[in-house]
Amino acid sequence: MSEYFDIAAALYTGNLTFFVGTGFSKELTGGKAPSWSNLLDLCYNEIKNNRSQTDKSELDGFYGKKIDPLIYAEFLEVELKKEGRLLRDIIKQIISDRTSNKELDADAVKCIKDFFSSKPGVNFITTNYDTLLSDHIFPQENSAFVEGQVFTRKKSKYNIYHVHGCITNPETIVVTNQDYYSFQNKRGYLSRKLYTLFQETTVVILGYSLGDFNLNTILNEVHKSRKKTFRYADIYFVSRDKVPDVIANLYSEMYGIHVISETSIREFFSSLDNRYEDAKSSFEFIGVKDIEKNFLCDPSNYQKVLSNDFTIRFLFLCASLVGKDLSDIAFIDFVLEVLKQKSNIISSERDVYSYIDWLVYLASVILINEEMENKFKELLYPLYNEQEGCDFYNFYNFCLEEKKIKPENMKFFERLKEEFDEIQQRDYDQGVL
Repeated sequence: MSEYFDIAAALYTGNLTFFVGTGFSKELTGGKAPSWSNLLDLCYNEIKNNRSQTDKSELDGFYGKKIDPLIYAEFLEVELKKEGRLLRDIIKQIISDRTSNKELDADAVKCIKDFFSSKPGVNFITTNYDTLLSDHIFPQENSAFVEGQVFTRKKSKYNIYHVHGCITNPETIVVTNQDYYSFQNKRGYLSRKLYTLFQETTVVILGYSLGDFNLNTILNEVHKSRKKTFRYADIYFVSRDKVPDVIANLYSEMYGIHVISETSIREFFSSLDNRYEDAKSSFEFIGVKDIEKNFLCDPSNYQKVLSNDFTIRFLFLCASLVGKDLSDIAFIDFVLEVLKQKSNIISSERDVYSYIDWLVYLASVILINEEMENKFKELLYPLYNEQEGCDFYNFYNFCLEEKKIKPENMKFFERLKEEFDEIQQRDYDQGVL
């Protein structure tokens, strides 16, 4: 799948960030790590005041069937303070107990640890409070960052950013309504780092649900300032469950997220591992250390990789890595020239479909404006064959199925279809077909 090649390429070039939630910790502990709502309920069970049961039910009744988690946390903080105890200290104890060595899923830890052992360094952003990543996945090669603590200056292979605090310092834990307000408005180092990584790297979201409050709050903030790049997705959301197409398309439109559904965390890492060598060989072709200098070389230099389906994605990935955006006409012209060379080597049905795949991908990424229409039309002419019919219709049907084609481009293709219809009818009338 093409999305795994894109992610593998980002990993190989050191431009990948994992944004992990509770589901990731659950994977490492065989489900023992608590979800946010479960954690709050466990904290509620710690309250000794008999009046609390009544208070909680009254709050549920006032706010609806279930109290908002942020208000619930405020309630817990007040009730525990009456007993001379601190909510964050109890959270620390619960998390420590449920993510201890005896609770670990050894196979899951080994699977993920082995994956990263032979890969370049990556960044991890997490809203989890636990220390599973630094203690068990990267015990020797990590730098963990928690707001309010002194940040290390050493260079590490794996950077772990606890944006909502960590049990190593309970005072940093973001859990109540006031905490979230402060986090969103304070703009501390980790808050700014989070948005920087979303802007500058490919991000894979693991262990969240699409309805997660933390996730959607962050995505809304990211979307406001995120610059449009050549790729239709720099953010990938991995879901164990099936995500309905209508929801996946909604998040694609709202946030530019590509959803990978019905995929467990371990299945994701296995699939990513399978595409890693492809990505590595692609970058070794041009020299990974000299991308900016080498990837916009003579288009003819790509002759030996024109048959590879992922070459078109590789070109756009390189463009993103070196900071090119949708206004770079020179780069678009370069890609069109590479496509023209690919059209010259079509000799089989497989070549046709590979060429169509490149064209469809291109139409999902760029906007075909008036200045570009004739250039793009020239790329479509090789799909017309007087003896075998018109493969343009296959291209058009693929565009209809591809949800990410820009609407303006689809209108252009509809006009082209009318032109090809006329050509077909003329050839039929003249006995050519």
